[in-house]
Amino acid sequence: MKESIVSYWNSGAFRYNSGVERFLKSEKGTAGWKSLFSEYLGRAPLKILDVGTGPGSISIPLASMGHMVTAVDLPQILKE
Repeated sequence: MKESIVSYWNSGAFRYNSGVERFLKSEKGTAGWKSLFSEYLGRAPLKILDVGTGPGSISIPLASMGHMVTAVDLPQILKE
């Protein structure tokens, strides 16, 4: 069962990750997220757990804002 779940999520991962990588390299792409995060989380550094992080489309911008982010994803959990 674990293998079929990991296989399902990994099947489209390369294509999805490529799109997220382009997004993360674009300041215009991350500016909206950073603005939203600042509005709701404030500017003081927080400890944040990002469950289901994938390629880091949420955790990387949060970390770049100074937050301490722990990122985990399904395949990591299933391997343990």
